[in-house]
Amino acid sequence: MREREKLIPIKLFVASGAETIDIRDKIDLRLNEMSAIHKDSGFVFRLLRWENDSSAVPFDEHSQSVYDKDIDDSDMVAVIIQNTLGKYTEHEFNHAVDVFKKSDDKLPKVVVYALKTSGNDNARNIFLNSLRSGSSDYFYCQAKNKDKLIIKISDELTRIKERLAAEQKASEQRLAETAERQSADNDLTEPAKELIKIGDSAAANKALDINKIRERAKELSDAQKKVAEAFVLKARLELTDVNNKNRFELAEGLFDEALRASRDPETLFEYARYCLEQNNFYKSESLYDESLKLFRELAEDNPDAYKPDVAATLNNLAVLYWNTNDYAKAEEEFNEALVIRRELAKENPDTYKPYVAMTLNNLGLLYWNINDYVKAEEEYIIALAIYRELAKKNPDAYKPDVAATLNNLAALYWNTKDYDKAEEEYIIALAIYRELAKKNPDAYKPDVAATLNNLAALHDDTNDYAAAEEEYNEALAIRRELAEKNPCAYKPDVATTLNNLGILHRNTNEYAKAEEEYNEALAIYRELAGVNSDAYKPGVAATLNNLGILHDDTNEHAKAEEEYNEALTIYRELAEGNSDAYKPGVAAMLSSLAFLHKMTGDDRWAKEEYSEALVLITPFYNEYPNK
Repeated sequence: MREREKLIPIKLFVASGAETIDIRDKIDLRLNEMSAIHKDSGFVFRLLRWENDSSAVPFDEHSQSVYDKDIDDSDMVAVIIQNTLGKYTEHEFNHAVDVFKKSDDKLPKVVVYALKTSGNDNARNIFLNSLRSGSSDYFYCQAKNKDKLIIKISDELTRIKERLAAEQKASEQRLAETAERQSADNDLTEPAKELIKIGDSAAANKALDINKIRERAKELSDAQKKVAEAFVLKARLELTDVNNKNRFELAEGLFDEALRASRDPETLFEYARYCLEQNNFYKSESLYDESLKLFRELAEDNPDAYKPDVAATLNNLAVLYWNTNDYAKAEEEFNEALVIRRELAKENPDTYKPYVAMTLNNLGLLYWNINDYVKAEEEYIIALAIYRELAKKNPDAYKPDVAATLNNLAALYWNTKDYDKAEEEYIIALAIYRELAKKNPDAYKPDVAATLNNLAALHDDTNDYAAAEEEYNEALAIRRELAEKNPCAYKPDVATTLNNLGILHRNTNEYAKAEEEYNEALAIYRELAGVNSDAYKPGVAATLNNLGILHDDTNEHAKAEEEYNEALTIYRELAEGNSDAYKPGVAAMLSSLAFLHKMTGDDRWAKEEYSEALVLITPFYNEYPNK
């Protein structure tokens, strides 16, 4: 029984009419199968269907409130439309969308599935037509048949499970870091911290008695810092409960209580870090600044105890400034953190050398971002030397860092056209990742595939097409294998590699292969965009552009025009939300269409498209002349 209590249910509410009872039955069976597959990882799947509640509720207007509560409690709402619109389906859809809009967690995910029909139900048609506005509050998907529909629903539920599992893992990691930083003699937190060490966060949450913490908070004594620590730990524990849709609101309230108990630097640091995780940059910066000031004061009297905290706060502030594009401040904070960590590493190299290397890598990435390649190379090389030294003593811990830094150096050399050095670094990184993947394939196969993809792109760039094709194909095989187990995480990588292969085969005039690869990539991006439009519509547009170029090359102008036009429509839509990012895409499509129309003798269209493209792109190049 104890094991079942630990299982996190992923709950699906199906909103549909009476005619789809057979579909609901099949979904129920599929969810039972999925529960058997996923229960070892701590998750099960539950179907909430109106038949389950109808026998317990009088069949009148008020009974719908019971189903609405099920929607409130669900992770996903699947609205299934077959021949007719169910009596309460539209109400349930609207209620689910309202809950989604208000949710910090953006659950329940609301997906409308429409099956093909030969009927002509007016209410059904009006409802489906109203969905084609492209709202971000729900997703619309057509299913060819009932079996395909069930596959689509189970794939979506698996994606939700993977997202929650990743969030839970990250929350538990941050919880462990918080527990590690806190005092060792706090009677409020010690029982919970012992349970955290053995990975039982649910039991730890129960052991950390919020009423006891609040009672202690009323005492005016030196115990206030311990009270604050207890509130912080409670907040981190609440964040690990991914089944609780109010966890962010609850955690923030607990962090506020922690600050009311004590504005000590550690409590400020923890709250600032949480705000940074939530992209609340303004509040995070204010809290970090206050924390840094206090840590600096403490470090004057006790440098051994508090200088590491000064460096950690500076590092996190640098990350914040980097995220807000304030690169000058980010550089300043990273450099000061580096000075402190180098000083600490002289006295205690085993503890602080990894932090020195990490800060150097951060600086390297920052300089890469602002195109200062000389400084970036310098930082990477020093970081690499440190990681290699550390890997001699502890290869399991530091070989991945060696490989990651080699990858960073390779990318830098490639960008500066030092191809021989780039190839050398990629090959060494690949050898390390292959070695690591033999021992731990789940952790390092993705890195093998990514490095192969990078090496292939480099060889493609240097016209070594045979090597590039071999590397892309190996990367593709690995990514297909990974996508079978975790489609949500790796299908986008499959599409990327297919697109890369398509470009290679177009360059080598193997048009049939290129077309096949582009079409498969396009199908994947369309499927992904059906679930997450914002993330994957750019991939749809880019792949359509690639297909258009291919069909232009093979004089299939009608196909090319169709693909350019669809890509143009998507880029126009994207540009409405993010003009700077996507106006160049609009201009590029207009230019491609103009060239095609000029080639096919349609000069009037060509002139209009060139003119519009010029209007769009001129301000961009005036603002960013080096791009």
